[in-house]
Amino acid sequence: EEFSAVQALAHTFLTFGFRDGESLDYVSFSVEIRKEVGEEFSPVSAMFRQFELMYVVGEERDLLGLRSIHRQDVVYLYPMKASQQQLEGLFLDVTGRMNELADHPEFYHTLTSNCTNNLVYHLNRLTPGVVNPLSWGVVFPGYSDRLAFQLGLIDTDEDFRQTKRRYRVDPLAYELGVEADFSQQLRQRFSER
Repeated sequence: EEFSAVQALAHTFLTFGFRDGESLDYVSFSVEIRKEVGEEFSPVSAMFRQFELMYVVGEERDLLGLRSIHRQDVVYLYPMKASQQQLEGLFLDVTGRMNELADHPEFYHTLTSNCTNNLVYHLNRLTPGVVNPLSWGVVFPGYSDRLAFQLGLIDTDEDFRQTKRRYRVDPLAYELGVEADFSQQLRQRFSER
C-alpha cells in the first residue's frame, strides 16, 4: 500500500485464502503501530520507542477496503509463489508471533521492526536466508514489491511493470465496494486483465 508521496514509504501486509467447501474466504494480517488516543504516526518518532507493535487481523475486504476506499491509498495485491505447506507454516508462524506479542509486547521501529521486516522475519524462519533483512526493499517498504519480484516470490510470468499494473486493486476495490464476495470479485477481475 502506497500512502505517501515519498516512494520509499508504504505498508505491506499478508492475505491468506481458506476454502471451506464451496466458499473461499480471505483473512489479512497487518503489522502496525498500536496508536493510543491522540497519537499520530511519525516515522521519526517511531524510531524512539513511541509506539507498541501489533498485528491486526481482519477480513481482506475490511483491510483492503480501509486502505483503498476510505484512505484512497494505492494498493497492490500480489499472488505469492508458495506451496500449500509453506503457506500453512507461514500462517502458523504469523499467528504464533501475534499471540506472543500479547504476552511480551515490543516496540515498532521505522527501520528495524516495521510492517515489512516483521513479515520478512516470518519468511526467513520458514526458509532461512530467502530475504536479506537489510535489503533496501525491506528497510524501505515502498520498494518491497520490486524486491519480492526480483527474488521470484511473486507468482507471475510477466515483467515487473505489467505485474504491478495487473495487481493494482484500489480502483477495483472502489468500484466493487466491500460486498461479501469482494475478494472473489477482485481475483476474477485479475484473470480478465
